[in-house]
Amino acid sequence: MTAQRARRINPFEVLGVSSMVTSEELTKAYRTLAKKYHPDRYQERSEKVRRAAEQRMAELNEAYKLARERLARRDEGYYDDEDGGGGGRRGPWQAGDVGAWSRTARRTETSAQRAARVQASRAAAERAARTHETQARSFQRIRIEARKNARYAEASPRSKAGLPSNLFGAGQAAHTNEIQCRTCRVIVRLPADWQQRLDTTAYVCSDCGALLLNR
Repeated sequence: MTAQRARRINPFEVLGVSSMVTSEELTKAYRTLAKKYHPDRYQERSEKVRRAAEQRMAELNEAYKLARERLARRDEGYYDDEDGGGGGRRGPWQAGDVGAWSRTARRTETSAQRAARVQASRAAAERAARTHETQARSFQRIRIEARKNARYAEASPRSKAGLPSNLFGAGQAAHTNEIQCRTCRVIVRLPADWQQRLDTTAYVCSDCGALLLNR
């Protein structure tokens, strides 16, 4: 994946997590997917399968790197359209080279200005952390309430022939064996061995027939 393409994708979607994910949750989702798609697991498979695994692993690595960069910017109080939040305070990296900007600014600022900058940066990080914590608690309450009233269905296995690839939500499903259908919004229970069968089987929602997972 090129650097230009990496900046066009949504790395959180590639990893199957929300943009409000914590650093720990992001790493856990990445490691789960990396373990599944690591090329070493496919050494005995066909060349086509090996190339697909290598490409998928490269995409996961780029997405993880980009997602961590965005989480770091968010925790410093900077938000932009790439975070999916509709924009916000612009960071100095958007004006040009980060290193050059930083070196020039620090040569010209006084000790008092430097102290004020550091204090402001820490305050912004604390505000961002409090905002993220509040939003995380709110989302957790919403998820709990939604699950109380949620309808459930079972995943139905299907032949992969003719179906497009779709792994959205696979990261979360790897932890819970459940995935929400994006069409009818029911919570779909996946079989315990769905990850091992994903090479040969696709899964659809038994409630509406929408495609859930296919590699």
